[in-house]
Amino acid sequence: MEKIVIGENSFHATNRQIKEIKRILESDVEFLIKQVSDFEGLKFYIRDYQRGYRWTQSDVNDLLDDILSIEDDKYCMQPLVAKK
Repeated sequence: MEKIVIGENSFHATNRQIKEIKRILESDVEFLIKQVSDFEGLKFYIRDYQRGYRWTQSDVNDLLDDILSIEDDKYCMQPLVAKK
């Protein structure tokens, strides 16, 4: 295990995990800022367990209601990864 520090956060990782992190960081990843309206008509599946948090139907509804309630067409949230 080796300690990795990113900003103010630190964690321990195996050599294999470190190799994978380096591969991802060195790859041609493109990050895009998208509007929620860009996803209109698409269907998404949110796993019920993700990163230590268990989503309930009520949680999903609360998130969607919150997004729909914005007045200035901008809703800021942590990065969201979606793939086909």
